[in-house]
Amino acid sequence: MGLDGKVAIVTGAAQGIGHAVAWELALAGAAVTVADIESEMGQALAAAVRADGHRALFLETDLAEPAQIERMVTTTVAEFGRLDILVNNAAIVGRTGTVAEETVERWDEGLAVNVRAVALGMKLAVPEMRRVGGGAIVNISSVHGFLAAERHVVYDTCKHAVLGLTRQSALDLGSENIRVNAICPGFIVSNRREAAAFGTDEQAKLNEAIYPLRRVGRPHDIAAAVRYLVSDDAAFVTGVALPVDGGMSVQLVDSVTHKIQAVMRKDEPAGPPNTPPLREYP
Repeated sequence: MGLDGKVAIVTGAAQGIGHAVAWELALAGAAVTVADIESEMGQALAAAVRADGHRALFLETDLAEPAQIERMVTTTVAEFGRLDILVNNAAIVGRTGTVAEETVERWDEGLAVNVRAVALGMKLAVPEMRRVGGGAIVNISSVHGFLAAERHVVYDTCKHAVLGLTRQSALDLGSENIRVNAICPGFIVSNRREAAAFGTDEQAKLNEAIYPLRRVGRPHDIAAAVRYLVSDDAAFVTGVALPVDGGMSVQLVDSVTHKIQAVMRKDEPAGPPNTPPLREYP
């Protein structure tokens, strides 16, 4: 799944899933633009990728600002000469509320970053991909894109919209050899979620119990799926919404309930987490 000679943009790449995706694409041979609003972490990542012998550029990018998305694309092409891959990963998460509670401001904020920025990034990337004979776009949606979580109306609506945008664009752009796919992560534990997920063995077992694979996800699980979807190995794959969720979304609610009850009854004794450690990139 080599990407030698390819150029990629990864949004929200300074940490978490985006960080792992940027590394995976660079290690596969692609030049990578690290686009993120978090300047210090983004610069550190790009520097580390370059120090490991790969091409990387950091661009401080506020995806709520259309002009900055345009700059992200034009600067990437000016620096690397082409654009083959776009990974729309950045999103605003963690906001909760019902449709009766959410404000206009929170709707505007969520839709601007989680939906409009995805569409605008694609709009600006497509002409560059046409110039090189095609390309691959991966939009990071979520299991929230086809399921619903209580009091997550803005986020869930946005992730549903990303799937619709992905399918529509796969249909519209396929004749130009531009493939568009989505990945729907489950619960992904990165550095900032480590303590909450694995503070105690009991917490770890409860978090892991709801997954048929008996572990939660790591950023490299998503990055590996992205690497596949942007590679020539996936040349006949487009319009897909790929769950990477350890099987969580295939279950009935009562199945999850029984698993949690088993942990609480100690039928599944607490012990070290089954989830593998975070992957260390060079």
